[in-house]
Amino acid sequence: MPNRFCLINILVVVLVAALLPWSGIAREHDSGSPWPADRTVLIVSADHAYPPYEYLDDGRPAGFNVELIQAVAEAMGLAVEVRLGPWQMVRDDLETGRADVLAGMYYSEERAKTFGFSVPHTIVSSGLFVRGGSAINSLADLRGRRVLVQEGDIMHEYLLANPIASQVVPVQDPERALVLLSEGGYDAALLSSKVQGMYFARRFGLDNLRALETGLPGREYCFAVAKGNDPLVHRLNEGLALLKATNRYREITDKWFGVYEVPRPWEKTWPYLWPALLALTVLALAGFVWSWTLRRTVAQRTSELEVSRERLQTFFLELQDSQRRLRVLLSNLPGMAYRCKNDRNWTMEFVSEGSLPLCGYKPEELVENAAVSYNDLIHPEFREWRWEAWQEALRLKQTLTLEYVIVGKDGAEKWVWEQGRGLFSEDGEVVCLEGFIADITDRKRAEEEREKLNIQLRQAHKMESVGTLAGGIAHDFNNLLQAMSGNIQIMLLRDNDEATSTRLRNIAQSIDRGARLVRQLLQFSRKAVVERQRLNLNHAVEDAARMLERTIPKMVSLELRLQDDLWPVLADPVQVEQVLLNLGTNAADAMPDGGRLILETGNVTLGEEFVRSHFNLEPGPHVLLCVTDTGRGMDETTLAQIFDPFFTTKEMGKGTGLGLASAYGIVTSHGGLVLCYSEPGRGATFRIYWPAAKAVEAAAEADEIPDVPAVPINLDGGETILLVDDDEQILDLTREALEEFGYTVLTASSGEKALAIYADQGHDIGMVVMDLGMPGMGGRQCLRELLTVDSTVRVLIASGYADHKLAEELQRTGAKGFLGKPYQLKELAAKVREVLDG
Repeated sequence: MPNRFCLINILVVVLVAALLPWSGIAREHDSGSPWPADRTVLIVSADHAYPPYEYLDDGRPAGFNVELIQAVAEAMGLAVEVRLGPWQMVRDDLETGRADVLAGMYYSEERAKTFGFSVPHTIVSSGLFVRGGSAINSLADLRGRRVLVQEGDIMHEYLLANPIASQVVPVQDPERALVLLSEGGYDAALLSSKVQGMYFARRFGLDNLRALETGLPGREYCFAVAKGNDPLVHRLNEGLALLKATNRYREITDKWFGVYEVPRPWEKTWPYLWPALLALTVLALAGFVWSWTLRRTVAQRTSELEVSRERLQTFFLELQDSQRRLRVLLSNLPGMAYRCKNDRNWTMEFVSEGSLPLCGYKPEELVENAAVSYNDLIHPEFREWRWEAWQEALRLKQTLTLEYVIVGKDGAEKWVWEQGRGLFSEDGEVVCLEGFIADITDRKRAEEEREKLNIQLRQAHKMESVGTLAGGIAHDFNNLLQAMSGNIQIMLLRDNDEATSTRLRNIAQSIDRGARLVRQLLQFSRKAVVERQRLNLNHAVEDAARMLERTIPKMVSLELRLQDDLWPVLADPVQVEQVLLNLGTNAADAMPDGGRLILETGNVTLGEEFVRSHFNLEPGPHVLLCVTDTGRGMDETTLAQIFDPFFTTKEMGKGTGLGLASAYGIVTSHGGLVLCYSEPGRGATFRIYWPAAKAVEAAAEADEIPDVPAVPINLDGGETILLVDDDEQILDLTREALEEFGYTVLTASSGEKALAIYADQGHDIGMVVMDLGMPGMGGRQCLRELLTVDSTVRVLIASGYADHKLAEELQRTGAKGFLGKPYQLKELAAKVREVLDG
């Protein structure tokens, strides 16, 4: 029986040797000339530390690759000399010709450019080794990890070509890699041979390591020769075929790897399979012709598969690059991209890195609601509204855009903008939602500030428009009041019975009330004559408090909270007092059942951010005046109208509606700001910001304010006065009054007539009293013409336009004085006397 089995094996070897040139099992290098006859010793290099494949055992070469190459050489009739050393050295020996064969090298396309390869003598599976308890379970988990490899090994080349680890650490041999991993300094070791790693782990007792599948295809482990040495490749392939045919290859494999591989029971039945092998041999001979014709088809198909493989590899690389660019793009976007389920928690399946700056949570904390659900981040006020909006958008299959508030990890509220849409299956079911969420808090704040400024600007425009109207009405109204007041005053100068004098005085008082109303209109329109001076606001508050204590009800307590080192302001004391009295009176009226009225002052410095949100205000030091009451308060509708002229909540006859409007005009004309804070039932607080006076500015303004001369005791005179006014009643009335005081009066109803009279009689005219608003040549032009004719002419402007800027401008032009209508006749006489004597 053994003799027959041996005979069969010899027959198989002969058949395989005969078929080998046709079988196509060699690689593309197999077609070459025979191995040179004069070469009888094969120089083989191998790694001295790569067990169980090749290594030094007590100084002698050992291992699967060593024993296999020795068996191949023996089958080829060659002697073999095996030299072991470090991997990089033995590889260099092959490249430089100091060795004929490398006993083991993994095949790759890149290496095939430098070396020639036999058919694979082993298919080796790579292994990923980690410590027990590690979270790493596959190559995909190596991102951000430190990974050990053998320097120059095929796995080293793989990681360099596929940068999936944050740090690749090359070491001299696999043994060193596993020892370092076991000691805990690194996260994983990637070896080209899983079997080899298991060998080392068992040999050195590295029980804390476990081996994982890499998922990579098995690597072809081949004999390697110098590039172009095709005859030697042919001989090596032939020797391998002989070993496999005689079962010698299986014996060597079982010897070195049997302990690591699951035994295959069918291999033990080999002695019983030789009859079938004989039959197969016969069939092989019969199919020789068919095999020969099939080679071309297989080669062609192999070429096509290679092209397909290259295309798949290109596609895979492009996909990786696309994913990398997508990650970079998402990380640079100012917001959070997401994909989530359509459930009440909005369970996240994917979240970009923008989640951390948006809401304070990392992506892994939001995915699958690991730490918190996105629904929990949405402000309760918006949760149901957002759910309904999404369901409606999904029903219509439309893109959804929303703005709402979320609450971050730190508790801060943020406005966000979201745009997204649903993804649907072929049957119309919602698969998931995808979208993008961005922080728009700054934009919302800017919109709110812009709206505040628009409201203030509209208020300013409204006040300016009404102010312009008020100024125009005031001029005509003052002229009417002047005519009435002047006639009443002349009548009061004459002898009258007591009843007539009483009625005349009543009429005069009504005219005075009308004049005060006009002054309020001018204050509100910021056209009133003002005389600013350096002022301590504390003194003004104390003076106003004394007046208020005499007028407000006794059940209203008055409190003063004044800062000692208060900065001075540049303001008109009369107008400041008017503001304080208006606000104090209104506050007392809001507390019919009693309460507290608090007047408070303090120094504040306004910053750029505050100033940006308030119209007509400059940054810097300001004096803050607060007027607070504990009265009924106001709703938002009332607050929006309190500074409108003629708006009042008081009963008919108890208020004109000009108090707060005039206070607004006064404060604004001083470059300040007035704000009101109030709620129904919680009182009101008026906060007034006055610009603090600069030392140099205040001194300069004080220098410009002339001392008010005392009213002359003797108002009579004998000079000639030219009186110019287009209103005949005022012209006659004023002429009569001046004549009563002893003056000679010439009259002119226009600027042109005035110039003609002055040109003819100017040497006899002591001064000119002139109105401004006249048809034809107005008062300004007439003033300039008079100064051209006589630069020393004395001109007193008497006008219903009581605008302080206008008065200052006319005095700079050359007028000697300004008198606003309506005026008392004694005021006129005093002003005339002042100009004539000045």
